[in-house]
Amino acid sequence: MATPPCPPTIVPTMSVSSGQGAIRTSQATITSAPVASMPGREASQHEAGSPVSPCRQSSRPGPVMSSQSALGLPRQVSIATKTATAVIAQALEVVELHMAFDRFNPASPLVRQQLLGKLGLPTNAAINEMQGFKGGLNEGIWFISMSGAMDLVLKLVRCNRIANNVLTEAENFTKIARQHSSMYTDPVVAFPLKIFSCLDRAGNKRNDLIVMPKVRGERLAEWIARKFYNKQVPLMMQVFERVGGKLAEFHSRYGNAQHGDFQPSNIFYDEERGDIRFIDIGGMDVPTTETDVQHFVRSLELLAETYGKQLVHQGRRSFEQGYRSKSS
Repeated sequence: MATPPCPPTIVPTMSVSSGQGAIRTSQATITSAPVASMPGREASQHEAGSPVSPCRQSSRPGPVMSSQSALGLPRQVSIATKTATAVIAQALEVVELHMAFDRFNPASPLVRQQLLGKLGLPTNAAINEMQGFKGGLNEGIWFISMSGAMDLVLKLVRCNRIANNVLTEAENFTKIARQHSSMYTDPVVAFPLKIFSCLDRAGNKRNDLIVMPKVRGERLAEWIARKFYNKQVPLMMQVFERVGGKLAEFHSRYGNAQHGDFQPSNIFYDEERGDIRFIDIGGMDVPTTETDVQHFVRSLELLAETYGKQLVHQGRRSFEQGYRSKSS
């Protein structure tokens, strides 16, 4: 049986504005309360990272927040999550992780012990490195898996700013957490559980490690490839319209703050449940030269060579119609 065509790698560059006052540096309040319990995992062939498509994965695996409990972690929370008591915290917890060497290596006994202990996870949890393409901005990706529980994603990123007024991904997450605490429980947005500052033997910071739950479903880019191959264009248009509507609602909730890299590779769709999730929001509200709508439309236009101009035109029209229908 033939395989569906792989979508082209969608990486339309978004230029970051570096004008004076473009970004305001905010100092987040750091707490040290115990980490929250996390959701139980339901196995699915469409789970992120499953071999749904032979196509290369895009840059970053996605997290998603949902109801909490299955890992048996403390109910008291230092991050805002949905628990039985629905406690909302005011800050994203950032803690130190001391490395035995100058590079993060979860196979190191010292690192593994700290990592699992500070996440409140069992000592027999498996940590495996993601193989293949990890994205141009990531320095490594690992998965933590536990029997009967939800997998976690560890994303190693740089900790140095590319410009004085451009926050690092970790800094921007703490800023977002302080300004939009409701994002922790937003069912559409993927948000970190915890951030580790990785320190070498001399105490120098080398990287930030962002911890996120693994999202259900598959990247919209790969879902498009499957549906195109199966000639399910009407269904594709329905989903494009829903994506546009979800984006409009997102903008309405967060004062028109832009996602920053809104494209099919950063959207997950769980066809079984009909859920849409936005991932990779570490650049949210960073000034760029395009709006989310413009960036998504341009990413669709890059697909024209693979899927044809007519499909792309229909997709754009459905997406924009969905956005207008939910715009306030």
